[in-house]
Amino acid sequence: MLAWPTAFDVPLQGTYWSSPPFRIPFSITIEEAGWVAGHLHAEFVDLQRFDGMAQHRFPNRMLGFADPEHVRAGEGNVPVAGLTPDAALDLLTQRASITATNRAPQALLGLAGARMDLHSVTSSNPLFGGEAGDFGLGPELDVRLVLLPLEGRLFVLAVLAAPGDLDGAWEQALRIVETIRLG
Repeated sequence: MLAWPTAFDVPLQGTYWSSPPFRIPFSITIEEAGWVAGHLHAEFVDLQRFDGMAQHRFPNRMLGFADPEHVRAGEGNVPVAGLTPDAALDLLTQRASITATNRAPQALLGLAGARMDLHSVTSSNPLFGGEAGDFGLGPELDVRLVLLPLEGRLFVLAVLAAPGDLDGAWEQALRIVETIRLG
């Protein structure tokens, strides 16, 4: 098993252990070439793809994992502690700056949660965050958020892609997500 990269833009291929830098330990196997390490925070890590585009711009696909401390509601941040996946999604759907679609129950990794697709018309529109900052969504990429309850907090899986490409990105990401073993 390989240690998670300590730098941005490192090619990923093989089986990795998420912690450190991520607070939630899991193993993950990435077999398909083209994925690189993205954000490297205790509360958020991601894999990114830049198929046919210059790196260090918006990737065309991302698979992220978060252990947020708060969810952004219409009036500010709401602590995640004690929130169910559905309650957290309810907070996001109340915001006028976000269009939410395709809400459904979602079971992954042996956990029963909920998912929803989000689109933002504004740049850097914060969805959730913590000490390292907020995870913001812009109009360049849509996100399919999966919120899973895990030991009193929310384990977030985020699949991002250009508008109209979210289903394809989801199918590609699921092949990776299915390799995850928590703890």
